[in-house]
Amino acid sequence: MHFSGHSALLQAGNGIRVYEFDPSEGFEAFTMNVRRRIKAEGRDAFYVFDCLSDLQAAWATDLMMGNFFKVTCPYLFELNTVAYFPLLRGQHSFARIQETTQLLLDVYTDSESLYINPLKVWNRYSPNMFLPHKYMEENGSFLPLKGGYEISRFYTLVDALTNTSENQNLDSWERFITDTRRTYRREGIFTPAVEDIISHTMMSNDEKILSLLKTYFEPDDYFLVYKRMIGTGTGKCGPHRICQHYEYFRSGIPQAARTWIQR
Repeated sequence: MHFSGHSALLQAGNGIRVYEFDPSEGFEAFTMNVRRRIKAEGRDAFYVFDCLSDLQAAWATDLMMGNFFKVTCPYLFELNTVAYFPLLRGQHSFARIQETTQLLLDVYTDSESLYINPLKVWNRYSPNMFLPHKYMEENGSFLPLKGGYEISRFYTLVDALTNTSENQNLDSWERFITDTRRTYRREGIFTPAVEDIISHTMMSNDEKILSLLKTYFEPDDYFLVYKRMIGTGTGKCGPHRICQHYEYFRSGIPQAARTWIQR
C-alpha cells in the first residue's frame, strides 16, 4: 500500500501487487480508497503499508494519522489479514495506534545487530514475551536477551537512539508550534519556511489569503490564531478556518484586508 514520496517498499511480481494512494486528497477520500482496496482483496491477504509518519506530514497532525489506523486496522482484523505498519520512533503521539493494534514492536538496529522490543502483545502469552529480542541471522530467529552483556549493549543502543526530551503525549503539530514559539521568543528567529508551513496548515492554501497573511501578520499573530483553534487537520476548508478566527481577523488586520476576506 504505497502513498509516500519515496519508491515503493516492494516491487510488483511473484504474487505481490502494489497499489498507490494519494494522502493529499484528504483524510476521508484517502481512507475510503484504502478501505475499498482492502475489501476487493478479501480475506487472508498480507499487506505492507508505507510509513504512517508520511501521513502525519501530509495531514499535519498525529490525530488524523491515528484515526486512519483506528478505522483501518479493525477492518483488516475482521478479514483475517496480516498487515505491517511502520512508524518513526519519537516523532508522534501514538496512543491511538497502541490501543488499537494487536502487536506493537519497537525496532532498533546498529551496524552489527537488529533488535525488537515488544511494547504490546495482544492475546499471546510467554514468560519471555516482553524481553528485548535479538535477530539471529544464521537461522532467521529472534531470541530473548538474557545475558548481562547483551542486555547492557541493547540498552546502550536504546539510549543512543531515543530522544528522551520528546514529549510523546503531545501531537507532533503541537510540538512543532511549541518549538517554533520557543525559538522565536529566545532567538527572534521565524523563518519564511516556518511561516509557509504554519500559514498553509492553519489558515489557507489560497494564494491571496497567504499574501495578506505574510503582509500583515507578525509571528505572535500566528501563535494567537493557533491558541484559538479547535482541532487541526486537512478536513477543514479555507472558509471554515477563516470563519473560525473571524473575530480575530476583524480586529487584527487593516480594513482593506478585512473587506477582501468578507467577500
